[in-house]
Amino acid sequence: MSFTPPLGPRRLVRESVPIAVTLSVWQVTALVLSRSGTDDALRVAGLAMAGLYALVRGVTLGVHLDVDATPRALANVLRENGWVLVGAGGWFLAVQVLGWGLRVAPWIDWVRELMIVDLTAFVLNWTGVGAVVLYAVAVGSARVRAGPATD
Repeated sequence: MSFTPPLGPRRLVRESVPIAVTLSVWQVTALVLSRSGTDDALRVAGLAMAGLYALVRGVTLGVHLDVDATPRALANVLRENGWVLVGAGGWFLAVQVLGWGLRVAPWIDWVRELMIVDLTAFVLNWTGVGAVVLYAVAVGSARVRAGPATD
């Protein structure tokens, strides 16, 4: 019996783009105002906005998802987490590619000086987390409505 995720990887990536945009806006603002001492507060504000977006969007998506009850079989739980990792993992993989690129092309040290690399890594990492939260809330809320666990 094959497992199909209620919210597939492509859809999860599409749904997480607004999280990346939200984080980017707040991170760029923090970078511009870094000398004012508000940069940490702006980063936290961005995380709050992106986190709440993921929660609200997850609840909204959950209303429209057609799901089976929560899988209990270990194989299905592993498959589901694998699919979520495929959808959210691209954001984490992008951070690794960025790091590898900096090692291969050290001549772009000036980019590091501008803190663009740190900003980008922050946005990509937390977008991945936001995508996982979005999936968990959407599918979790849909499954709560679906009833008790099966298989």
